[in-house]
Amino acid sequence: SIATAGCAIGALFSGPLAQYGRWKCILLTNVFVIIGAGLTLVEKNWWCLIVGRFLYGCAAGSYSVFCPKYIAETAPTEIKGPAGGIS
Repeated sequence: SIATAGCAIGALFSGPLAQYGRWKCILLTNVFVIIGAGLTLVEKNWWCLIVGRFLYGCAAGSYSVFCPKYIAETAPTEIKGPAGGIS
């Protein structure tokens, strides 16, 4: 599906963005989710649905890159491994 393709693209191309800070990248990804979800709410327009699903697919792929790294950086040393594994 188009969301799966977006997820793969988001995961592949979000790595270089991590140099700007994990938290800033997570906030930017939230914007993609909001825009993508808003586009899927447009009625009777298939292109908006496809673009919206692609955008929040890209956001899901980006989350899979940014969130485990962010949790590993912010978690206390005692729970760093399990917290990173859960995310």
